[in-house]
Amino acid sequence: MLGIDLKDISPEWLFRICDETLVQRGICTDREIYQYREGFYRGTMVSFLVLAVTLMVRAVIPGTSLMIATFVQVISAPALVFFIILSLAGAWLAFQRYRRFSIYRVTHAIFGFLVLQEQNQIEIKKEARSA
Repeated sequence: MLGIDLKDISPEWLFRICDETLVQRGICTDREIYQYREGFYRGTMVSFLVLAVTLMVRAVIPGTSLMIATFVQVISAPALVFFIILSLAGAWLAFQRYRRFSIYRVTHAIFGFLVLQEQNQIEIKKEARSA
């Protein structure tokens, strides 16, 4: 469709060409959703990792406590380790969701480009028959 030999192009550039072709044709129905979700889960993953690091620092420093209103609750090292593990698990799950939506976005772009190419070939055949 674009006259580019696939041997001369990297997979990343193939995706970019497919995606940009769809955007230029105005076919970007789910693209924004996938990008939004990628960003959301990437940010969530980073937040969980930062939380895990800060909890690790607090686990090393003795005397960690939590103050709610006027009540002070001492937090033990095992409790902090539990929350560190919980935070790392949340980061891992968010990363998996991030990867899933990035795969959806790439798949959507390539399949959309292939459908667009098929539609163009059908139109060319119709024009050839009518001429």
